[in-house]
This record gives sequence, C-alpha cells and structure tokens, in this order.
Amino acid sequence: MHRLAPLALLLVSCTQDYTIGAQPVQVNPEDVTECGFTEVAFDGTQASLFRRYDCNPVFTDSGEAWAGGVRSTGFHAEVVLGHPFYQMWYTADEPSSGSYGLGYAISADGTNWEPQPANPLLTQAPPTWRASSMDGVTVVWDSDAMQYVLAYQGLNLNTGDNGLGFMTSDDGQSWVALNADRPVFDLTVPVNGVRYCWPLALTHTPGEGLRGYIAGGPDQSGVCQVYTIAGSDVNNLAPNNSPVLTAGDTYDAGGMAAAAVVKLEDTYYMFYTGIKEYVPVPGTNFVAANNTTLNVATSVDGINWVKSPDNPIRDIGVTNQPSKILGIAAQVVGPRVHLWIDDYYPQLDRRATGYFLYEPNPTDAPL
Repeated sequence: MHRLAPLALLLVSCTQDYTIGAQPVQVNPEDVTECGFTEVAFDGTQASLFRRYDCNPVFTDSGEAWAGGVRSTGFHAEVVLGHPFYQMWYTADEPSSGSYGLGYAISADGTNWEPQPANPLLTQAPPTWRASSMDGVTVVWDSDAMQYVLAYQGLNLNTGDNGLGFMTSDDGQSWVALNADRPVFDLTVPVNGVRYCWPLALTHTPGEGLRGYIAGGPDQSGVCQVYTIAGSDVNNLAPNNSPVLTAGDTYDAGGMAAAAVVKLEDTYYMFYTGIKEYVPVPGTNFVAANNTTLNVATSVDGINWVKSPDNPIRDIGVTNQPSKILGIAAQVVGPRVHLWIDDYYPQLDRRATGYFLYEPNPTDAPL
C-alpha cells in the first residue's frame, strides 16, 4: 500500500492508507463530467476517433499564490475504493522568487482539479544543473517497487546545463531525487554517438520493469526522434542507441517534442508532438520547438512503431491551428484513452490544458 492525499471530492477526511486497485479504471466520462464530448471534425480515420471535451480548457493555472504560469504537466489515473482517482503533477513559475516549484492536484473526473495544501512539493533550492527549469514531466506507477517514478528535463539557461532527472515517491507528494546534485543523464554530451534531448514518456509492465521513451538523435544532427531507455527499475535504466520512431516526415522533420504511450488491449498507442522546425531562445544557446502538431503511432510490442497515415491530426484544438500543441499526457480509462493536451487558447492568450478522449473502437464502446 502507499499513502494518497485525502481526496475531498471522493472521500470524507480520510487519512489512512488505501490499497491501489490492480484492476483498470472503469468509468464512462459523461457519467462524471459536467460537460459532454464532441467528435473532432476532420475528414480522416484517426481524427474521427478523437472527442473533445466541450468545456475545455480544464486546467489553466492552479490559482495558488506560489504558482504563476504552468510549464509542464503529468497525469495518472488509479482506482481508490472502486472510484476513479486522477492525479496531476505540474511545474510552475514562482513569481516571488523567479524560480519554480512542483505542484500536485487531484480530481474525481479528470476535469475539476483540487491543488493540495502541501504545494509546492519542492521547496529546497534546486541544484545548479536545473536551476532555471524543470520541464517535460512524466509520471508512472511502478507496481513492482510500489512507488511513483517521475522523469523530467532540467535546464540552466545561464550555464547551458541540460539533463534528464528522475525522482521517486511512495505517495506522489514526497519526492526523493536520484543523483540529487547531478542529472542521471547529461544531455549536453553524446552517448555512443547519440545526443539525447528530453524525456517523452514512461511505461511500466509488472514483472518486466520500466521502459522510457526519450528524444534524441545523431550528435550534431539537431533532430530529436524517439529512443528507449529500459531497466528492471529506475536505478538501472540504460538507453538504446537505435531509434524506435524516426523523424523525417514534413510534420516531424525536427523530431518529437512530447509523447504519451499507453497500451489498450493488444495495441500500444503513442500520441506525440511532431516538430516541424526550431527557433532560437533569445539570450541562450537553446532552441525551442516551433510549428508542432499532434500525431499518432501504433505498435504491437512498444518497440516497432508505425505512424498513422492520417498524421498530423488537424483541428484537434480550439484554434484549428495545429502549430501550437506541446505537452501530451495519456491514461487508459475503461475502453478509451484519456488525453490531456497542452495547447494555446486565444481567448485566454496563454497556454492551457484541454481534455480529450481517443476511442480506437468507438462502436464497441459508445459514449
């Protein structure tokens, strides 16, 4: 068992330990959400499988005094006492200090989020190598080690430091960093001819360990396509220097900026952001992804991937402008994949998180 924060939306002032259910979450979204879902209007096979939540965005900022603009989000879904329990971890700027923090919020339906009083979860000064930013947050529950594993990209814009870090937690709130004073993987130097860029996704298979997906490419190529890291647990992850999903199409010529990987029945699904090009970050040696789109790939083993012929998935967001999508998180809930996608919302003039459903067999599992 591991300790969960009291979930006021589901439970009444409970502080004891709860057993995380082994069964998958089973819930029809329209039974618990305030708004309905509308099929994404696009003349293509894959896109017709997407449904957009009618009250997007579901998360703009947490409303907490310590948290300014949200930079990165990671999501997870569990079963607690037979109810769906959605969790979100997010990094946000701290306006008073000019630094950042890690926040944690919970939800009973994946749309209404309750930040926790313990936020921000990281209060100590960050080590030099991630002094400026903690981005690309992705979280998975390791049922063998009975702990959450969080991967992230740390940056120092002043020194050029860039690293891949990992943290672990038994409750999702108290985090312990691996190699606290240095990154687990230094992303500024190539490894066996591959220069890795940032984390993309984490998966766990009981009895088999962790598999991570990270962006990288041949040294000096400037392309960040998909590679894997794998190991029995977070302490012995090793990268594979052969890409499992290559860049090169018009919509992902620069590689992949973010990804989420889930397994539904016998198929793995990768939802990823394709980068068409990069633009310099003023005053630094870094570049930022530009003209980014949502794309889908499938696999039978999680290693050999096939891109959807309908990529890029257009008109998925509220702006009908595919060049704004950056972050993606996914969880299997019942017979569907639930997606949280970071997009630009013009009515807010800022980035925010929208909620979507992906149903590969919609006739078998109607809303």
